[in-house]
Order: sequence, then structure tokens, then C-alpha cells
Amino acid sequence: MLKTQSKTSSKAIRPFTRKAIVSQTPNWAKWTFRIVFAITGVATFIIASDPSIEDNLKVQIGVYLKGVDMFVFTLSKMFGISK
Repeated sequence: MLKTQSKTSSKAIRPFTRKAIVSQTPNWAKWTFRIVFAITGVATFIIASDPSIEDNLKVQIGVYLKGVDMFVFTLSKMFGISK
């Protein structure tokens, strides 16, 4: 498993643990989520405004894109490394 050390502490916090969830999220994880969120938001808008795509397909694609957002957000929270 990955071990990362905090700058303020000699104690290592492993990703995907309870301590990682309550710890501060690193900047790379925050920015990864923000970029994915922006891309999926724009993609959802483009798909929703395209009249050539059927309505039920628009809903399905929108749900899948928001699922990607939730997944990436969860991963970004699971990588908390320093407190």
C-alpha cells in the first residue's frame, strides 16, 4: 500500500483509510476533482442542448456523467494525507 508522510508529522497516513477521510485533501486531488467536474458539467450542458439526441438518452448520459463526478469526488476525499 502507498505510504505518504505529513510535513508536520512523522506519522504516515495510508490512502483509503478512515484517517485519510478526515484528513485534509491534497491540492492535486482537489484540482483533479474540479477539472473533472468542469468537463462533465460542460459535456452535460452540450448534450442536454443538442436537439438531435433523444431525451431518454440525454438523461442516461447525464446520470452517467454525474456518477463519474461522485466517483472522482469520493476518490479525492479518500486521499487525505496531512492534517
